[in-house]
Amino acid sequence: MDFKKLGKKLAGEGLPLIATAFAGPAAGSVAKMVTGALGLNDNASEDEIIQHMESNPDAVIKLKELQLNHEAELKRLGIKESEMYLIDTQDARKAQIEREKQTGKTDINLYVLAWVNVIGFFAVVIVLMFADIEGEANNILYMLLGVLATCFAKVNSYFFGSSQGSKDKTAMLAVGKKA
Repeated sequence: MDFKKLGKKLAGEGLPLIATAFAGPAAGSVAKMVTGALGLNDNASEDEIIQHMESNPDAVIKLKELQLNHEAELKRLGIKESEMYLIDTQDARKAQIEREKQTGKTDINLYVLAWVNVIGFFAVVIVLMFADIEGEANNILYMLLGVLATCFAKVNSYFFGSSQGSKDKTAMLAVGKKA
């Protein structure tokens, strides 16, 4: 089940730990905690939970108590989500290195895609700074900027992230073995 609407609602109510936990792999467990705190059926849908929160003023108080009582566990779930993201990024780098070892060629598509994202990001920023665009086209440009900013951040994370040194060391070792 996708809990995006509920996550936004919870974040808006000052419940960031619960909202963040809904974005991770333990969303089902967190949903049971939330439904239990609210006195709802474990199988309550996202819309039912939101409707209950909006119609019952005590619901947010109960969820704040839940967040306070389970703060350590919710933080641990948030850290687990971050760890999974980092592992995924590292796996992508490892896969790239393995492909390059097996084929002996650099995957140019990776670099072309990265440069297209970087150039596109700065192009949209420049257009928004200097062009006088009004109406729906301006909204589309801002949406495009959001997408490109996310891609730009991921490109930077991939190429310059915390495990970049590990990638460089592995590449140097691979070159040393061929010599």
